[in-house]
Amino acid sequence: MSISLDNNGNSPDMVQPPKRVFVHPGSTRTGPDASEWRRSPSASPLTIALPGSKYYTLRYLLNALLGDGESLVRFPAHSDDTGILVGALRALGAQVSWEPISEEEGSTGSAARSTSGLAAWQLRVGGTHGKLLPPPSGRLEMGNAGAVLRLLLGLGALLPEVTYCTDHPQSLGRRPNADLLGALSYLGVQVEAQGDAGYLPISLRGGPPTGGSLTISGARSSQYLSALLYLGPLLPHGLEIRVVDELRSRPLVQATLGALAAAGIQVEAASDLMWFRIPGGQTFRARTYTVPGDGPTAAALLAAALALE
Repeated sequence: MSISLDNNGNSPDMVQPPKRVFVHPGSTRTGPDASEWRRSPSASPLTIALPGSKYYTLRYLLNALLGDGESLVRFPAHSDDTGILVGALRALGAQVSWEPISEEEGSTGSAARSTSGLAAWQLRVGGTHGKLLPPPSGRLEMGNAGAVLRLLLGLGALLPEVTYCTDHPQSLGRRPNADLLGALSYLGVQVEAQGDAGYLPISLRGGPPTGGSLTISGARSSQYLSALLYLGPLLPHGLEIRVVDELRSRPLVQATLGALAAAGIQVEAASDLMWFRIPGGQTFRARTYTVPGDGPTAAALLAAALALE
């Protein structure tokens, strides 16, 4: 069973994946990456279905978009960011559908993860082989999804022309992107943005660049670096990136490197994550990705469950 999505990543018939606490008396927890916490012992066991990590969901969906075939992203975070990115994937040429995962499917194979009778979902994505199509309208609607915007700004450099827009001018529309836009401009991409800070709407023209060496500040956001790490493998000559100032959110950069490695992408990185070399002309391999549970949410829900004892 599959459910098609519209260009906003939604379907009027789609059953939403769980985002709350469920009580399921007959449930059990299996596997090291199971997405449920169970209160024990108890006459009425409490099972908590954890949401998938947003950060890995976004990165695995980018892998699937660029992949050389059909990929599955299992147990994705069901969030506004996911919906915005799914809509963008479709606009850029990928085929995307939601599919429910049965309990049997969720508990078998190398990526086993117990569903314990609860609703679980995966996204099936037909990749573009790294050849993105210009959006039919020429525009990508970013909603209020800042991480999605910045990750896609890097890939937008591959297109002859694209404009990024938002219907949240007082939130996402006021988030700066100048450091990343400056890096893309240095690579030869023509950039139009609002003000010196690089506010939306943003238009990119003249891609794709061939590659080269550049610097990027990591002081404001690690998302700028992650965007360039996704762009580098697709350029003929690759990228050499030197991070200046400081680097925020190092764990998220490590998540990006892990996601890229899962798709077969080679990245040479300094131990302090302040220098990277990405060979060009690489291929994102299609595969099945299993999104881990959201760690901070897991801790909070586990604490809440223990408090019920």
